[in-house]
Amino acid sequence: DIEITYIVEAGEEQPMVEQLLERAVQENSRIKLSRLDPAVHPEQASAYKCNSNSFVVKSDKREKVVDFNDLTETHYYYDGSEISSSEYQQYYAYYQYGMTQTAPTSSSAFCGQSALASALRYVTTDTLPVVYTLSGHGELTLDEKLSGYLETDNITVKDLKLISEGDVPDDAAALLITVPKTDLSESECEAIEEYVRGGG
Repeated sequence: DIEITYIVEAGEEQPMVEQLLERAVQENSRIKLSRLDPAVHPEQASAYKCNSNSFVVKSDKREKVVDFNDLTETHYYYDGSEISSSEYQQYYAYYQYGMTQTAPTSSSAFCGQSALASALRYVTTDTLPVVYTLSGHGELTLDEKLSGYLETDNITVKDLKLISEGDVPDDAAALLITVPKTDLSESECEAIEEYVRGGG
């Protein structure tokens, strides 16, 4: 059984969010929808630390807050290529100061359905996978897009300094090694080989 709490002041409902949640209830009798008005119950609403038109998906296992700001996916472009949000700001500043003739562009799309589906999986699954990223060798950090995909799939990402840990943890669903700039030690290589031999 799932309870979705829609956090919104009366009269401030965003139609796309409201329709999304009402459809979920119509599609599955195990999902119940309630409303929490921050103007009427400010203390209860503030405990969730989210914006108006957000919602909380809750089961007897766990709960997940889906913030309204996460219901829109924005892509940024410059000169025909997709760029990051920080690059967008940089190129926009260049454009404003006349350093380039081409303005960056952006496009947004409502992604509430995938956010709700992700939250439903999160509160109903028996296991939440953990992916470890190897560190200590100058590895690249995960980019914004890949991190977003992992988060949407309810995958927890943790840092692993194998030289001090000694072994890949038992709860590792995967070990991600992103372009190390220095060699791994012999003991690290042995630990990774053991992880792979064990089915990792």
